[in-house]
Amino acid sequence: MKTTFTLRDFSIASAEAFDQKQVLIVIRDSSELPSLFATPVLIQAIDTAKKPDQKVFIIEAQYEWIDKLIILRINSDEPLAHQVAETARTLSGSLGIFVGKSLDCDEAIFGLALGVYTFKQYLTEPQEYFTYELIQNPHLISTELLTKIQSIYLARDLVNMPPNDKNPQKLANIIQELPWKNTRVKILETAELERLWFGMLLAVAKWSDIPAYVVVFERYLTDGTPPECAIIGKWVTFDAGGLQIKPDKGMLDMKTDMAGAAATIATFWYLDQCNVKKTVVGAIGLVENLLGGSAFKPLDIVRAQNGLTVEIHHTDAEGRLVLGDLASYISEIYTPKTMVSIATLTGACMHALGYNYAGLVSEDTALADRLKSAANCTHESVWQLPLDTFMMKGTHATIADRKNLTSDMMAGASMGAAFISQFVKNPTKYAHLDIAGPSYRNKPRGIFPSEGTGFGTEILVEYVIS
Repeated sequence: MKTTFTLRDFSIASAEAFDQKQVLIVIRDSSELPSLFATPVLIQAIDTAKKPDQKVFIIEAQYEWIDKLIILRINSDEPLAHQVAETARTLSGSLGIFVGKSLDCDEAIFGLALGVYTFKQYLTEPQEYFTYELIQNPHLISTELLTKIQSIYLARDLVNMPPNDKNPQKLANIIQELPWKNTRVKILETAELERLWFGMLLAVAKWSDIPAYVVVFERYLTDGTPPECAIIGKWVTFDAGGLQIKPDKGMLDMKTDMAGAAATIATFWYLDQCNVKKTVVGAIGLVENLLGGSAFKPLDIVRAQNGLTVEIHHTDAEGRLVLGDLASYISEIYTPKTMVSIATLTGACMHALGYNYAGLVSEDTALADRLKSAANCTHESVWQLPLDTFMMKGTHATIADRKNLTSDMMAGASMGAAFISQFVKNPTKYAHLDIAGPSYRNKPRGIFPSEGTGFGTEILVEYVIS
């Protein structure tokens, strides 16, 4: 069955002249104004404006050849891409952009692309097609930049899609239908998952008429050589909490409980399209967590993929069950040097760090430092949370080997990672990114729009290629 899904890109042309009716000029100061607009009045207005809210100047009906001129004077208080995105978000219609010579043109284009992103595929009224033109010559926009934009668009679109159009079966079809170039994509269906003892993942999926799937991505793997790294992501199409059901308002953003897997897919898309020659393996677990007569229950005991028994202490702590089985399988079969899991795992992380930071949890200092360095090269931010032996022991149960929730331990974000870490086989080094806060926003900030942000894609790409 073919699933309707359009892979989007950001089309921007290059031009030498201002032939658009609307032009955004991004400069550091008036000395970078194109001579065409460098009038004494405008220069004085830009140079004398000191207040932060005076960095954007809009001039309309002053020139015969354009309708609107928007001048963005960049300050050093925040990244260039964020400032361009915030300005671009206020505009509509086709746009030309000019970037001053002292500024990073690629960074400005990145901000423009992520700022103008919208998700309107489900509106019945025809949507106007916009064009974007870079008025700066010569400047070649790299394939890597455009692919990174497309990858983030892909992650955002997947998060924003309604759950009925991205259930596990449909998502497996979407992934298979993407035009992969040099990535091997393997789909493990329910019968295979049963044979491989994915007991925790299948317990989460038991309620649903839609079967569970696992998708595995392989890049440049050779027999006997461990992959340099692994990425595993949680795809819970909709998380109602299972039998321990969420309150109604708590469900209104639960179509996003697959953002970690969306970032994983987007990362492998970037690696594939740019042909990054790194040995990498990835996996995502595709399930739904609702409730029904066959749903798993509190105090059930299930057997994990690595043979450990797990007592269910809360059906809404399902993400760690999915990731635990993935971590066990990937570390056993592929023995990667490092593994990063990424998920909208805990509300606790969102309460601790808010919407701008992902929680980074790892016992391994070198891996944690590598992920922090990767984040520092992007527009995404992480904050490290603790993980120690005491927390890992806190996941031990009385009548089973482990339990999926430890209510008396608090530190919910760390405890979620502590649980997953029990299923990573040595010598693989492990870290977790909890993106519950920054993966979905009610209000835009910088390059991040309201709703799905695609958060995690940049960090994971940088983690792999660095």
